[in-house]
Amino acid sequence: MRYALASYYCNLKKICIAPPPIILTVETTSMCNLACMMCARGYANRPQGHMKFPLFRKIVDEARVFAIDVFLCLWGEPLLHPQIFDMIKYAKDAGLNTIMSTNATRLDHGNRVKLLKSELDSLILSLDGARKQTYEAIRRGAKFEEVVDNIRSFLEMRRRLRAKRPRTALQIIRMRATEKEIVPFIQRFRNLPVDEIRVQRFDTCAGHPLIRGLGSNKLRGTGIRGPCGALWHTLTVYWDGRTVPCCRDFDARCVTGNASTEGLLDIWNGQRMQTLRQAHISRRYQSIQLCGECTDWPSETFSLRPGAYTIAAGARGLAARLIAGFTGRPDIGYSLKLVDETFD
Repeated sequence: MRYALASYYCNLKKICIAPPPIILTVETTSMCNLACMMCARGYANRPQGHMKFPLFRKIVDEARVFAIDVFLCLWGEPLLHPQIFDMIKYAKDAGLNTIMSTNATRLDHGNRVKLLKSELDSLILSLDGARKQTYEAIRRGAKFEEVVDNIRSFLEMRRRLRAKRPRTALQIIRMRATEKEIVPFIQRFRNLPVDEIRVQRFDTCAGHPLIRGLGSNKLRGTGIRGPCGALWHTLTVYWDGRTVPCCRDFDARCVTGNASTEGLLDIWNGQRMQTLRQAHISRRYQSIQLCGECTDWPSETFSLRPGAYTIAAGARGLAARLIAGFTGRPDIGYSLKLVDETFD
């Protein structure tokens, strides 16, 4: 059903008035305990804080009638929010599919128990590096051994309790600093009881000049550019209620409304969103500073998981290396898959 909707929304990229968004990104907090080298948060000038629960409740109450997925994180570490588990429960009770990413530094025993009781649907465990030196140079402020122990303990607790949720993905970002550690990463952690090992394509945060040089892949921002699908299917809300057209707008340069005082659907098809869609339909990307600087289209993710042997065009060389490194042979039941998370 989700993929059918994705296809449907992709075909809508010729109209300025869009059906309600099926994906909601909610920045539950912009606070973080790390200073990761590839994260644009450190370059943001906007105020930092936690989303207040009444605002979160208002957003979910409105979105429950049209959204499918809700991401409970963006430019912060969600486990720092004192009410994050109340937020997960509220979104779950509203019938939304809940997704969260964590740097796992706060994944202590208490939070492990709460996460497994929360019925969160999907959890991404970010671990950028197979070695202590690499990881700690990237994830500044974190300690490799402690984070690995937190992840192992959480996964073992989930296995012991036979919990079906959350579905977990262990993720490494493919960038210059990790390029040579992708296969060692998979080899080191392939026996963990995790549902998926994910190699995340590097994101330049809309072409930020101090970040884009950290990437190793050249698959984004090339070819024929089409309208960005996010304008037709994803609504992003920051912790203070301000809405932006894209999750890469880390400093809220292109505000489209405020969920604290406006209805989500009023913002979604308000004049500012219609203007943005029309600019993309007309291929006038340079008329929008955020879009004109962007090099992150399309948005895709490498993903290793048990299943069909699928390799997307343009990634076959890396696919063969990763699969061979993961299994010892290229035909033994694991796949490298390009997952288009933004339906572009």
